[in-house]
Amino acid sequence: MANSCVSEKLQLLVSIVLCIFASEHRANCCNNTTLGRSACIRISRYNGEQWSTCVTDLYIRQKSKGRHGCAKGQPICIYQCMLEEHGADSGKVASPCTCSTGDGLKTDAGKGVKTVKPTIILPSWCFSPTGADCSWFRTCLGKRYSCRPNFKDEIITFSERLCDLYLNPYSDLSSGGNIWINGVRKCLQVTLVPLLRKWHGTNGRNCKSLTKYAISSYRHCFYSPYPATIPTICKLPLTDLWRIFWHLRQTSEEVQYSLLALLKIIENCTEFRKVNLDQGQVRKLVFYVKRHEKFREVQERKFLSEDLGRKIAKHFKLDKEGIVWFAYPKIGKTFMNNTIIKLVFYIANKHEHRMSQKLEPDPVVNLNKTVLTLVEAVRRNKLRFHGSGSKQGYRVIATTVCQDLECRSNTWKVLADESLSMARTGGSPVIGPPIAIGIVVQFVLYNLTV
Repeated sequence: MANSCVSEKLQLLVSIVLCIFASEHRANCCNNTTLGRSACIRISRYNGEQWSTCVTDLYIRQKSKGRHGCAKGQPICIYQCMLEEHGADSGKVASPCTCSTGDGLKTDAGKGVKTVKPTIILPSWCFSPTGADCSWFRTCLGKRYSCRPNFKDEIITFSERLCDLYLNPYSDLSSGGNIWINGVRKCLQVTLVPLLRKWHGTNGRNCKSLTKYAISSYRHCFYSPYPATIPTICKLPLTDLWRIFWHLRQTSEEVQYSLLALLKIIENCTEFRKVNLDQGQVRKLVFYVKRHEKFREVQERKFLSEDLGRKIAKHFKLDKEGIVWFAYPKIGKTFMNNTIIKLVFYIANKHEHRMSQKLEPDPVVNLNKTVLTLVEAVRRNKLRFHGSGSKQGYRVIATTVCQDLECRSNTWKVLADESLSMARTGGSPVIGPPIAIGIVVQFVLYNLTV
């Protein structure tokens, strides 16, 4: 067992983390040389050996939200896996912390899935981030794993650009919004840093699980940024959150699932459900999309939603109208194996939410006019499109226009007029088949539940 360099003591409101470091040949205290190194050690308060890492006192305090720290005067000390991963300072050693003396970096080849192991040796500062350096996501986390496109193109890009918002001189967020962004970016780094640890290489993770882990970290940090005195996401002005969401949408179109995670949290805040969407220059519609065959797969619904959203935006020239959009399928148990899905479709004034220097006045954007145009297209039974070879037809049979996020007050619904069919009018679908041959997924499906 490794030698203890400091005795275990209790400090008021702060737990002391043991300063123990074990290597294959010797035991000594954590210092600048051993910063970031991990070893398999045994601590008497636990029932077995566990991975532990030399990290900074600042990192431990941020990770534990002030509950733990090094002994007084120690800038660097050991942080045992059970405390870092599970917040447990004694008891049974659980996954992923378990190890045996002499364990090296390895992957679980017998699990039947392709696991990922770290690709390079990282600088020591990567293992104890301060949360203030936005390059950590790409320099440390992005280089640790070779996952593409899910992890690198989605998670790294979203986290990096969210972090950069704190330094954006044109963000125009409230003081509370800026404080929240700073707390979230620190929280994300200390929450994701365990992915760099030796035990995650030992237990092995496939790319999909890495992405799921990261998206769950978003939820945690949006609700509980660091430090604990920072308000949760639901206590911010909704206008701040719309600026953040729509700015990221315009600058990072490839991060659909990360954006959806943020949007779903905004929708679930009780404080925002009845707020009039006029306040953020946002509009919300729900399209009811029907086809002859049942929608059986969640992935199919996600593909259709993105595909239809792109076609609507292109046909009605939303970008030229100064409008940005976002769409997702509303998936519930009652809609499984059904011929109808709900497509939630948001539009917003892109100039209002763009965080960049404005050299001239923004052009006027008429969201209400666009809403009426979309509604009229539905009413006239014109919102149709086809799948591969025109064998599978889709059409929007109704739409609901929402005045608030929960779509319960002052909403109005319009049904497609079945008498205005293409056969009678001699018209053609306003939305044609996909450009690619066959049904080709035009975006990356991660098969995540967000």
